[in-house]
Amino acid sequence: MARPAKKPPEQWENEILDAAQNLFLSKGYEETSVSDIMQAAGGATGMFYRCYQSKEELLNVLVKKWAAMYTQKTACLLCDPQITFSGKFVAILDIIREMSSQTIGMEAFFTASNEVILNRLTRQMTSVLAPLLASVLDKGIEDGILAIENTEFYTNYIIDGSLGALNRGSRLTRENIAHNLDYLPQAIANTLKIDVALLTNARNGKGANQTC
Repeated sequence: MARPAKKPPEQWENEILDAAQNLFLSKGYEETSVSDIMQAAGGATGMFYRCYQSKEELLNVLVKKWAAMYTQKTACLLCDPQITFSGKFVAILDIIREMSSQTIGMEAFFTASNEVILNRLTRQMTSVLAPLLASVLDKGIEDGILAIENTEFYTNYIIDGSLGALNRGSRLTRENIAHNLDYLPQAIANTLKIDVALLTNARNGKGANQTC
């Protein structure tokens, strides 16, 4: 009887990554062991260390994957010169609402056992989005919509404050996150000292589903 074909290393890496992702989101990063991951992936523990040096290295790969998924559409919108200052903020909130209803929803990150994931994901996303959001604020100043100084401060305040506002309660659900999102436009408008209508009523023909 012929032996079953061996899986190439790339296939093992992807299958281990998928197994780890499912376990981290359902069980928690801290509570998931390498043995748990390999049991779910259907391989020996030794195979894990052929693909990844540690669970931490695997987490870094996953965080980059998640960050790319969460930032791609947002980055496209922030860089699009055809969308106004107001339209970009509206579209960003639409994207967050869309993401919160996905299979990999944000509620999985706002748990005590996944604090390390949330911290790394936040740093990764902030490094990508902060310069882009700062450019949007600069555009708002240039257009006479905003009367603020130090866009770097306001950029970090909006990003950190939004994440903090979403993270209310020990166990969030998609419904909780959607409800909390309803308060963000008013909070951001108050921070920037502008009419909240600028962040809730603008539509420019290009919505959250626009891709690069």
